[in-house]
Amino acid sequence: MQLNASRSSWLKSALLFTLCAGMAQAATPFTPGSILVYRMDNGGAVLSATSNRVFVDEYSQTGTYIRSIEMPNAAPTPAAPPYNLMVSSSSVDGGMSLSMDRRYVLLAGYNAKAADAPLSGIKVVGRIDAAGNVDTSTGFSDHFIGKNHRGVASANGTALYMSGAAGEGVLYTTFNAAATGVTTTTIVAAVTTGTASTAMVNNRQLLVAGSLKGATPGPQLYLSTGSNQRVGTVGLPNALPTAPGATGAPFFESAGVQPTSAAPWGFALACLGTPGGTATDTVYVVDQVSAGNASVYKWAYNSTTGFWAVLGTLNLTTTFPIATGYGITITRPDPILNPTYVQAFVTLTTGSPAVAQIVTFQDTGGANAFTPSTPTAIVTAPQAANGIFRGICLAPSGATLVDLTTFKATSAFPGVNCTWTTATEASAIGFNVWRASSTSGTYRKVNSSLIKATGDAFKGATYSFRDGVVAPNATFFYKLEDIDLNGKGTLHDAVAVKTVVPAAPKRATRPTFRARF
Repeated sequence: MQLNASRSSWLKSALLFTLCAGMAQAATPFTPGSILVYRMDNGGAVLSATSNRVFVDEYSQTGTYIRSIEMPNAAPTPAAPPYNLMVSSSSVDGGMSLSMDRRYVLLAGYNAKAADAPLSGIKVVGRIDAAGNVDTSTGFSDHFIGKNHRGVASANGTALYMSGAAGEGVLYTTFNAAATGVTTTTIVAAVTTGTASTAMVNNRQLLVAGSLKGATPGPQLYLSTGSNQRVGTVGLPNALPTAPGATGAPFFESAGVQPTSAAPWGFALACLGTPGGTATDTVYVVDQVSAGNASVYKWAYNSTTGFWAVLGTLNLTTTFPIATGYGITITRPDPILNPTYVQAFVTLTTGSPAVAQIVTFQDTGGANAFTPSTPTAIVTAPQAANGIFRGICLAPSGATLVDLTTFKATSAFPGVNCTWTTATEASAIGFNVWRASSTSGTYRKVNSSLIKATGDAFKGATYSFRDGVVAPNATFFYKLEDIDLNGKGTLHDAVAVKTVVPAAPKRATRPTFRARF
């Protein structure tokens, strides 16, 4: 009997799990640039109506399988941290996001074991760092009682926001570093009942990203909802809520008119109008519409009017029949030199019976158009039969994460002025400036001491440095290096400058007088 690759891989994983039950998994760092998906799995069987196991699968951006990380699922169910992290079979469970500082992946789940009714127990936030360490010590039981726990997001992996079924709004708590029992949560944004055009209830997924273009720069909490088909902000820009009183503000095309959407699930945010910027001006929304009828919408924000325009729709069922959409994440391989190019990855179930897929497409429309390529599948059927994908995000990074907006070198003989601006500076302690006389030449550091960073994970800064003495009428190449808390450096692309000697001022000409006799 010959097994297909997917089933064989699952059997190997199941055998390994049986042999190593009760043993902690050795952490392995994520591959830079890889994508992660939330997989719900029932040991190869059809998903259980009660609890299902959770795996985080890692793939390259071309769909090559790298590995799976299994979340805890011990029996009996733990009464104290670390908790299990299981998931129900609900089509709107399985939320996963990358923290704004890109150092952690956050997962929503339940402290349950096989055959348990997960909604009745402790709700769990899973956190995985760039080294692959799994932490499920954060759990709560004071809200979402008997209801779904759907999404979780954070700016830094410590301040946590959770979403769930209709009734209680958005919750806030902090990472349970001490691992001492359940944490207390706060309803920071109560359910907004309002009118049909403004209500934000039945919450689904959350993200923390840069604030809307034109608003105060800094982190902003975003939310998708199933009721009234909303995507919008929660709370104020650069002021993530930690106490009750925050309100939801859904996106509108015009007064009282929402952008086209029927049932948003996952969404991804970008800044396409400003190369290298972080202010949100674009959103890609995965819309379930109805089971088996998935689309991706692209909306663009007008900071002058405060309204959103629908730039276009990609109907995924044209290529993938009976497609139901869930999560989306995007990459921008070169946001400075090619700011209009976006690569998107979407999780789907397609066909009948449903098969899990990851599909990808390119969008080159920038801030003013939606010009998607034909979507293609890079993963079909996950690592276990009947496994289903839900959330998707990029892998976390342990490197310093400086969002460099500009870097310029200007001739100011007898020297060169280097100036740069950042949007955010997660974990950076400072900068170095390097110079070479050719693109392939040896770069030498020209600053005598580290240039201290003054920004942080939520805001940037502006800097200048003068390279004092350089040869005249020559071309030089400069690179900026940012240094993280561990002393690791990251070099940015080079810029060129030609030193120009200012022309000498013309000497005044003395008038000539002719003597007359």
